[in-house]
Amino acid sequence: MAVRRRFVRVAPWWLALFLLSLTATPLTADDCDQYDDVGFTFLEVSDTGLITFDDLGEGYTYEVMACEIGEGEALGCDFETEYYTVSTNSYQIADWDAEKTYWYGVTGMTPDDCFIAGRARDYNYTEPVAEEEDVIPTATALPVLSPPDNIAFAPGGTTVTWDAVTDAAGYIIEWFKGTDSPTSHEVTGTSYSIPNFDTTESYAVTVKTVNGANVAGPASDNVVWTPPGAPKNLRINDDGSVTWDPVEEADQYKVGWNQQGGTQSQAQTFTIQSTTNMQDIPVVQPEYDIPDFDPGSDYSANVRTVTEAGAESARSFTTRDVPPSPDGLKISEFGVVTWNAVTEATHYLVNWRKADEAWNEDNQVTTERFTIPAFDAVEDYIVTLRTVNNQDIESYPPVAEAWRPPTARAPSQLKITSVGFVSWSGPSNADRYHANWRLKDGTWSSDIEVDAADPLNFTISGFDDTLEYEVRVKTEVDVGNTSVESGYSTQTWPMPVMENWHSGESSDERASDDDEWNWRIAPHNGASLIVWFRDGLLEARSGEQGTSLFTGARCTTFTNHLITSSSTLEIWCTASNHYLVVELNPQHPADNRRDLLYFDFSVSDCYRSYEYLATGEQEVWLRLCRE
Repeated sequence: MAVRRRFVRVAPWWLALFLLSLTATPLTADDCDQYDDVGFTFLEVSDTGLITFDDLGEGYTYEVMACEIGEGEALGCDFETEYYTVSTNSYQIADWDAEKTYWYGVTGMTPDDCFIAGRARDYNYTEPVAEEEDVIPTATALPVLSPPDNIAFAPGGTTVTWDAVTDAAGYIIEWFKGTDSPTSHEVTGTSYSIPNFDTTESYAVTVKTVNGANVAGPASDNVVWTPPGAPKNLRINDDGSVTWDPVEEADQYKVGWNQQGGTQSQAQTFTIQSTTNMQDIPVVQPEYDIPDFDPGSDYSANVRTVTEAGAESARSFTTRDVPPSPDGLKISEFGVVTWNAVTEATHYLVNWRKADEAWNEDNQVTTERFTIPAFDAVEDYIVTLRTVNNQDIESYPPVAEAWRPPTARAPSQLKITSVGFVSWSGPSNADRYHANWRLKDGTWSSDIEVDAADPLNFTISGFDDTLEYEVRVKTEVDVGNTSVESGYSTQTWPMPVMENWHSGESSDERASDDDEWNWRIAPHNGASLIVWFRDGLLEARSGEQGTSLFTGARCTTFTNHLITSSSTLEIWCTASNHYLVVELNPQHPADNRRDLLYFDFSVSDCYRSYEYLATGEQEVWLRLCRE
């Protein structure tokens, strides 16, 4: 039996020397410490002489040396000059001969010129030993292993798993978070949990299989983690509900909200730019009702998706910014509704109703003007108005304005004089008056129209003061395209005289002691009504207007009869044969009262009186009359 010499593959003497030179600590700055964990994991040469090694990343360069080992195991390399700088992770040995033995190695430099420790190997080298044994064939290189199958993220996203690869000594996983730089990690098992995994971010991983010679195979294709979808179309509605579109992978949702302003004490606090203080209220359906919702307050809300495995999406945000309510709301007599513009408004909503009829709701207008259809100015109306902004949020509360048709008050102080002269006073908003007259129980005359700008009087044609007459007058006020009228004020001839006056307490007033005026019987001190009885005639004068009235008749046979009058004064003879002097225009406008003066024929008793126009009540004071 032939005896064969057994050769054992051992490292040559020069390999340790070169590795020492490759791994010597360079003179670098302290900041090169950041590359302590960067190194070469594999170095191979193919049967065509192509050297391949780790790709350390963008910006790295590599220094490669390949030397033939000559006879006598001499290393034919010049360490100072025979190296080649390359920027890729491969190098072709020149004049390659697969039958020869080569030594080859690689070192690296970072983009900022820090040194990376190298790796060296030999090709086709064997060293005989003296021991005579059966010849054992030279060991073949271990095969490079393919990446594992079924690389996948767990449902929650944190852990990556894969199938085991036969003969694998371990694995290298490289993972990317979003657009961050990659991170590598050596793993002996078939799973890896990414630290500080953020389910709201996207991730990608690749896995390489490492063989028994500590050589990593090619990387797998990227396996991607996509975060759960964040809710879309999130909004806060006018009823306080927060709604969003359903998310298919959602097992539940987490809701946070905040109230700005308003009066709700239950408002929670968070800032829309920060997640620090946001609430995470779990809900199953894509809806949440804000408790004690105040429609006049601004709100913000956020929602995120939670999967069955507990993965959470990024937050979706929304706000509810209530626009201001319009001001300056008015309704004209023609039914035109106007208001002041609101900058935030995209349109307005007008509600209106007539009297107690049903509401006509949500009339949308884009200008600050709305006309009520078929407006009837003599009816009551109410209008409400809301602003709507570009988020379709309405102002709150709605502003309102009512239309109340103007009232026409009936004329006052309707009088008939002894010559048939009819006069009256009217309200300030009157546009015209309508009057009629008739003999007692007769037929009313045709309508007499008097413009409010003209003197408020007319004369009864063919008046006979021995007959009984009735006069009526009503007020008319124009409103829009129509008008409103008052009821009639009526008066009869002969004019009635009030007799419901009474004597009050004795007055401290005294007549003048001036002898020159001893015929002045009833001076009204401090006012304008002065009465004389002179030469058998009665004279009454308004001191402010200088108007005098005279009568040639004594108050003896005229019961409730007007003796004489003007536009300012009237003199009556009462049923008790007392004179009654009436000043028509109030001399005390603060309390709307006018002066009356009573005195008897003998001028022995005089009375000062005031009549309150609003109620007709009289105050009567006894005063002294001059003899």
